Amino acid sequence: MGKKKQSKKKKNNFIQRMVLRSRKKKKNRKKSSGFGKYVFLLIVVVAGVLFLKRNSFILMFKGYPSEDRKIILQMNREDIKDYLDYEEIIDLSKWNEYENQGHYYDYVLYEEVAYDKDLGSVIDYVDYYYEQREALESLGYSRSYCRSQMETFSANDFEYLVGKGIDYDTAMPYLEIKGCQIQDLSKYIKSKKDPEQAILSITYDFIDSRYSTDYSYLIVNPDHYDTLVKTGFMLPEDYEPDDLVEVDLWRDASSTNVELRQEAAQELERMALDAEEEDLYLGIRSGYRSYKDQSSVYNEYMNMYGYDYASTLVAVPGSSEHQLGYGVDITSLSVINEEIETFGDTPEFLWVMENAHKYGFILRYPEDKTELTGTMNEPWHFRYVGKDIAEECYKKNWTLEEYIQAHGFSTTLTRIEE
Repeated sequence: MGKKKQSKKKKNNFIQRMVLRSRKKKKNRKKSSGFGKYVFLLIVVVAGVLFLKRNSFILMFKGYPSEDRKIILQMNREDIKDYLDYEEIIDLSKWNEYENQGHYYDYVLYEEVAYDKDLGSVIDYVDYYYEQREALESLGYSRSYCRSQMETFSANDFEYLVGKGIDYDTAMPYLEIKGCQIQDLSKYIKSKKDPEQAILSITYDFIDSRYSTDYSYLIVNPDHYDTLVKTGFMLPEDYEPDDLVEVDLWRDASSTNVELRQEAAQELERMALDAEEEDLYLGIRSGYRSYKDQSSVYNEYMNMYGYDYASTLVAVPGSSEHQLGYGVDITSLSVINEEIETFGDTPEFLWVMENAHKYGFILRYPEDKTELTGTMNEPWHFRYVGKDIAEECYKKNWTLEEYIQAHGFSTTLTRIEE
């Protein structure tokens, strides 16, 4: 009997230990589960904070100081995204030296393309656009479209579109044409002409120099073969081609700036080599001239002849093909050696007149079209326009003016506000 009681007691003790152990495990599991919930909740909270503060962190890592972050984060979501996506850090303090409406991102965008880079002028332009923005968007001109046109649209252009109520769909056939001027849109539409012909005949009738203009137009992208540079069509003062090379031709001591754009230089040298096979020897008198150099030449002629006559002999600074890098004054060895006085009286000139188009050049100011070009006859001045354009001009006896009148502009033009 004693052994049975002891055995039973051991069994009961074992069961009790197992029950206690089970209860402890359950208790531990509850503790563990409770701790896990707290950890999970903490992770959710941290993630939420990071999510809510992510823009602030991104701006901080980009390098924006605390005060600038506060300004940016008070903007709407669309504006904040501009700053997050923009690779550079925008220095807000630079613009805050002037009274402004806080459109810093657009100030930077416009400053890059503005003709007048004075910070106050940049701010005035952008802030005025934003005053028109709602009305412009109601007419179909999105902010992204207006931003893309900042290089060519003036502040007055935005006002004109709103004032005239010209919607995007109506304006677009004209806006797509190079050289379109917003201030003439109503005239284009009223004319009912083909958009390109409307623009050429209404805004740019002065391509033919027998007509005058009260405006000048800045050539925004001058690197096209057929860029028209003359009075009224101005190159930026700081424009300089990035592929200038020295031309390897005969020259005399008075030859200056004997560089051209690379392709034009190569074709001129090839033309000279082919001329030599016929015992004709071409030289170069002048190629690329900077705006500053052209100013010196112009002032010299002004002092000698006065404004009216000087402007027919030499281009006003900014309106010279020499600054473009495609205009060249050709001479010959016989002129350099003073055997013949002018290039127009040489056999080389006659040969060039018959062959220049094969190398992409045209005589820019022919004697019989002075009124059209607005420049006195210059038998030495040739212009590189590429072989296709030169071939067409040669066959049709066209000047560059006549080619533009037939084909329109390849360049973008913006009116220079006085």
